[in-house]
Amino acid sequence: MKANNKGFSSILIIILIVVVIVIAGIYLAAKKGAAPSTVVTSSAPMQTTKDLDNASADLDNADVTGLDTQLNQLDSDASSF
Repeated sequence: MKANNKGFSSILIIILIVVVIVIAGIYLAAKKGAAPSTVVTSSAPMQTTKDLDNASADLDNADVTGLDTQLNQLDSDASSF
């Protein structure tokens, strides 16, 4: 009977260690993977074709390299998982 209890306690200790490691991993992943805050802007509704032309010009002047830099950073962060 004592031999069974000794084996059971070692299995229980291993299971507890695994549970603690999993909980710590989840906590650290959630802490590291916290999404950066984003700024949401709203725009006025389009009333005239001039408004549409202005919006089109804003899109044409958008900083694409800044977006590429952010996407590359996200790719490198995701590859570390």
